[in-house]
Amino acid sequence: MVFVVRLITLFLEGLLQQFINGVGVAALMVALAVGFFRLSWWKSVLILTFIFGFGVEYLFEEWIKFSDKAQSASDRWAWMLLIYFFIVFVAYWTGRYGRRHLERRGKAAPQKPHTH
Repeated sequence: MVFVVRLITLFLEGLLQQFINGVGVAALMVALAVGFFRLSWWKSVLILTFIFGFGVEYLFEEWIKFSDKAQSASDRWAWMLLIYFFIVFVAYWTGRYGRRHLERRGKAAPQKPHTH
């Protein structure tokens, strides 16, 4: 049980670290837009996960650190792919749901009376 709590804590630290560094926010916004425009979900999620997961490792050297364990985990590419898969997956489906909500709301909205 303690191991699971530590793993979840490490995962949340990794997520927070990516958002503070700014790359997580960029991944979130791109995935929201892709989901909103309804591109193929499995292709989009996988491609964005690899772009941001590997791109962060090669493009950004200086990190904002919370703990040594979070920094050490962020040095591993599989951990970064897991973090970015989570960010992109959740953002993509949020964008899809937002689009669906807007369309349903638009259809259910009362029409204004036409005046001349």
